[in-house]
Amino acid sequence: MRYDRNSLLWVGISQKSSLSSCSHLCCSYDDTMQLTNILKKAIASSFTTPALVKQIKECTEVSRNHMTPEIALHLITPNCSLWSAKQEESPFHDPFWAFHWPGGQALSRYILDNKELICGRRILDVGSGCGACSIAAALHNSAEIIIANDIDEVACTAIGMNCSVNNVSMEISCENLIGTPCENIDLIIVGDMFYDSDFGEIMFSWLKELASNGKYILVGDPGRHAFKDTVLTEQVQCVIEYTLNEQSCMENSGFSSTSVWKFM
Repeated sequence: MRYDRNSLLWVGISQKSSLSSCSHLCCSYDDTMQLTNILKKAIASSFTTPALVKQIKECTEVSRNHMTPEIALHLITPNCSLWSAKQEESPFHDPFWAFHWPGGQALSRYILDNKELICGRRILDVGSGCGACSIAAALHNSAEIIIANDIDEVACTAIGMNCSVNNVSMEISCENLIGTPCENIDLIIVGDMFYDSDFGEIMFSWLKELASNGKYILVGDPGRHAFKDTVLTEQVQCVIEYTLNEQSCMENSGFSSTSVWKFM
């Protein structure tokens, strides 16, 4: 099952929860019940259950086969039954959180290689998915605060599980933060969110406004049409381009490279 993020529409989803500390996510990974209780505290929601944690573990494998092998992630890989399953056979509506998308890989790689970018920052990872970008920042252990934000509740559980397996902590939010002023944030990272032209315009308008208010904004994208049509203006600058590995190319037909972009 190769999910195409271009088909995902997140507009209009209501707010789910308030920000809550994930400071106790470093736990025994094999103890599903303990992990579930910790995740409930981290995400401040009752949707995380032992059954959901068990289901995610059964449908994915912990993989490092991507551009950021320093980070272990619960992913759907060719070794997983869902890789070749039909969509109606999946227990999840759209497990985009089970893939390390190319824009997120670029951002994660760039963050891992540039510790000075993170030091003392208050970071918001919008549309966090599997949480790789936030985990990359957390591995430096130098940010003032890191918030992994995704409006999908299952994604938030997966982020918490990935935090646990990487022995890092952060805040996890299910709120819809798009359009908000992000007053207490100074670095915003956005990976693979320009998958739809209409939604891309919403994202671009919001990020442009944040950049005009002094926010440092980095976007990861492999060059999707919505990104090219909406964002490629004089207001963004390519910071670095990476070549995707064989596995990532297979998962993202048509893309062989991915880049990090900075709002000016």
